[in-house]
Amino acid sequence: MKNSNDKKITIVTISYNQADFLAECMESVISQMDSEIEYIVVDPGSTDGSRDIINSFGDQVTSCYQKDNGPADGLNNGFTIANGQYFYFLNSDDVLLPGAISAMKKAIENNDNIDVFCFQGYLVDKRLNYLRPMRTFGFSAKNFCRGATSVFQQGLLFSAKKFLRVGGFDSKNRTCWDARLMFDLSMDNSVFLDLPHKIALFRIYDESITGSGTNFIENKLNKDQMFEEVFGRKKVLLDHFIYNILRFKKYLYLDYTFQTLVLTLKNRW
Repeated sequence: MKNSNDKKITIVTISYNQADFLAECMESVISQMDSEIEYIVVDPGSTDGSRDIINSFGDQVTSCYQKDNGPADGLNNGFTIANGQYFYFLNSDDVLLPGAISAMKKAIENNDNIDVFCFQGYLVDKRLNYLRPMRTFGFSAKNFCRGATSVFQQGLLFSAKKFLRVGGFDSKNRTCWDARLMFDLSMDNSVFLDLPHKIALFRIYDESITGSGTNFIENKLNKDQMFEEVFGRKKVLLDHFIYNILRFKKYLYLDYTFQTLVLTLKNRW
């Protein structure tokens, strides 16, 4: 990370052949930027016109056209050239909500002892219809491995110093690199703070990584590895039972249930 021309926040977007969504994503960021914000877009070699879109934004964006070995490696490439004190990343098919950057800056100004800020947002479909609220809450490595919390990647803002301290993203992890980073930050005793502000939309559709359900086995292996690291043993049958109970319980808070019901009825009618 550079030391000159420091910024408060660096936002990185990784994109590969996502021209259908990229301009919308980039505009949602650029429309909120000021002199304290740096925006880097990573494209390892798109062939669908994505680079023309990136270049059309001129000097509002720093482009990183370095080849990579997958999303985690691409993010590392982007953050390697970053100048921000805090890091945030947004996928090229997701959208930053209005007021998001202001909420981030205010959170930083009011909480100088926090390493990871956990904002909220919404899961949306391909056309940005709201499906349900999303959040990261009460995060710790143990809670994650037990199923007592989850990771809403689009809501995570974290310290650049802490990111570098844990070695950035695990470039070998191709299924849950965001959760792995939060796991590593937790294991390094980072301080997390949950915040109520909704700052981003997480788009899910059949062709997306999450929506396609690909790499299921690899994802399970990655999560099992994290479990072994934090508990020092392999999972047993009781662990799977506890995981399923806690995974269900974490959704039973009033605000989440009410918002989900409202959105479900709205989409149906």
